[in-house]
Amino acid sequence: MKLTIIKIGGSVITHKNSNVPSINVENIKIIASQLRILNTRRNEQFIIIHGVGSFGHPIVKATGIHEGIRKPEQIFAFAQTQKLQNQLNCQIVEALQDVGLPVFPMQISDNVVMENGRIADFNLDAVNGLLELGLIPIGFGVPAYDRISGCSILSGDQSAPYLALKLKADRIIVAGDVPGIFTHDPKINQNAKLIKTINPLNDRRLEKSLGGSATIDVTGGMKQKYLELANAARAGIPSRIVMFTQLDEALRGEHVGTEICAVKRLQADKIEPAVIIADSKDYIEPIE
Repeated sequence: MKLTIIKIGGSVITHKNSNVPSINVENIKIIASQLRILNTRRNEQFIIIHGVGSFGHPIVKATGIHEGIRKPEQIFAFAQTQKLQNQLNCQIVEALQDVGLPVFPMQISDNVVMENGRIADFNLDAVNGLLELGLIPIGFGVPAYDRISGCSILSGDQSAPYLALKLKADRIIVAGDVPGIFTHDPKINQNAKLIKTINPLNDRRLEKSLGGSATIDVTGGMKQKYLELANAARAGIPSRIVMFTQLDEALRGEHVGTEICAVKRLQADKIEPAVIIADSKDYIEPIE
């Protein structure tokens, strides 16, 4: 059965530039409407992972728990951060259940052990069982136990491609507040051009051109997002980065946003191992 991993950015479902937890109700309604299409896909399986935006990044940055537990007061901050993210997840689950989706909250940090900020162990028995029942597991970025530092941040940008690889997903769809990867930051440069297709076999120059996040982000911004997705693509799993308002189009298989091509597809199509830039003869310049 076809499996799709859907990652929804925290900058979409929250007001990420807020210093206090602030949910974006209107955007969540739009996402719920976009995902309503899943009700018609009974022969497919889905996992949803969402970011946490202002429900996580400000408190993590302020307390430093993403760098490990070094002081007693950070223990409470570790617990408090998880509570805030649970609260956000409950609101997302409610919105999706209101449109009839059988989404099931998934507490990723209960099943994961990290090591130096990377997943070392992830028990997927429950995830597999939920999928077999026809449910849609929905997880989110979390502060997780790290056997080296005590705590590290397991972002949705890391967990979504990890799940795709371990569960042999067919594709990953990433929905954010920009409609793909651009030659420059489209939020500050009106001349930025959308890169429609990327070949991950040779992407070092592309990596250098990608920036971080325009707001507080302790998980790496667009560059880290791309690096995680490129690893999945090299293993044969394609991904598509789209605007959150394009989710339904991406789920229907339409060519929107930026596609990071699977290596197997590239080899089958005999595409040369170089970064492909559609509609642009110029290579990507560094983002200022």
